[in-house]
Amino acid sequence: FCLQELRRQFPGSHRVKRLTGMRFEAMERYDDAIQLYDRILQEDSTNTAARKRKIAIRKAQGKNLEAIRELNEYLEQFVGDQEAWHELAELYINEHDYAKAAFCLEELMM
Repeated sequence: FCLQELRRQFPGSHRVKRLTGMRFEAMERYDDAIQLYDRILQEDSTNTAARKRKIAIRKAQGKNLEAIRELNEYLEQFVGDQEAWHELAELYINEHDYAKAAFCLEELMM
């Protein structure tokens, strides 16, 4: 009910759309959430929150290689995002790619 009211009051709001996507995630409707985040990104390719939610979904699904690919794409645009570098380092460590993890951690120190 709350989401319906928010959608009515704020049609087209990316924040409300993102909240809807997070509800989809909570219900494990990952494909619906990803489609919603993709629509947000079509309207605003610089929406970092939608990009990060997509990465979180890949991780929740156990699709670490896809999460790594998307994080690398994200970091091409947002090089200064230290949280993303840390996340990428953790993913590389989980995949036993220590050289790439070390590079990510070096980026954190710079």
